[in-house]
Amino acid sequence: MGLQPALTSNAPRHQRGGTPTARDRVLATRFGFAAFELLMQGRFGEVVVEQQGEIRSVPTQDVAGKTRSVPAEHDLIRAARAVGTSFGD
Repeated sequence: MGLQPALTSNAPRHQRGGTPTARDRVLATRFGFAAFELLMQGRFGEVVVEQQGEIRSVPTQDVAGKTRSVPAEHDLIRAARAVGTSFGD
């Protein structure tokens, strides 16, 4: 095809420590392929997201500069605290 795709991002992203799990690797593959498909379709200005287990794209302007918070009483937060995870508070 003569193409040499290069993807870069300076957008905030999910990050955690440790070795990537199988799910991490599969998700990265799905995100990468979905981004590639968007580019090949000439669909710029969109970001690949996972929503309710589905890989989708949304306009960058719909998500840029927005913050999503997890409530302190969320089950995952409570479970993390129970095993000693610190959130810096």
